[in-house]
Amino acid sequence: GRLSSLEDSSIEGKRGWARVSFVYLENRYSFDSDTLRFRRNVDFFPGIQADLGYWIWRHLGVAAFYQVGWIRFNDQAGNAYANASPSWIVPQIIARPPSIGPIRVKAALGYSIYSFSYIHGDRTFLVDSQVSGPFLQLEFSGKFYKKLIGRLTGSFEPFQTVSEDPVTSGTDGTATGYRLEASGGWMFTDNLELEIGYQFQRYKYDFSGTGSRNGGVTNSGASEQSSGPLIGLRLSF
Repeated sequence: GRLSSLEDSSIEGKRGWARVSFVYLENRYSFDSDTLRFRRNVDFFPGIQADLGYWIWRHLGVAAFYQVGWIRFNDQAGNAYANASPSWIVPQIIARPPSIGPIRVKAALGYSIYSFSYIHGDRTFLVDSQVSGPFLQLEFSGKFYKKLIGRLTGSFEPFQTVSEDPVTSGTDGTATGYRLEASGGWMFTDNLELEIGYQFQRYKYDFSGTGSRNGGVTNSGASEQSSGPLIGLRLSF
């Protein structure tokens, strides 16, 4: 029992944890309708993540996640003509279900807000948008040998609502999203861990009504995915 308690503390701390990570992501967006189709690809852009959790009781707590990135769009001549800032914030209630052998389980229920905002640019193709709705997550973690920790996290975002400014894709938008992250960590001390991993996030959009793109698009839909490596530091306390 004492060994199990020590392993729990090293993975998530006695009272909580704080993590700061740097990510380097690529973004792929595609739009399809009756009258218009286009693709928007960004090879790689930098971003920062912040993750904070606190156990109010032994098996129940609260957490918050925030991610922001910076994208510059260039024209065919290589000149910058628009800047964008995708961000994602997720407040959560977290719980610790029973472990599966040596594997620790963490569950989360929250509300996610994903925003894609442009500073300037062509509003036909570069539109401020926001996706928001319920958030479900499971994380599996385990300690291997004395210093190595592995994590696998999966989240699902059903019944998301989509808003645009201006409304170019359709009057009513819905979305479904999911996210996967796998990482390995090395414990410098009992409280400080270096993490290296990879994340993948995807949204599927559906729009009804008529949008303003190309004189009025109908039956439109879109997909967007972001993926890339991450490196961070996690502090348990």
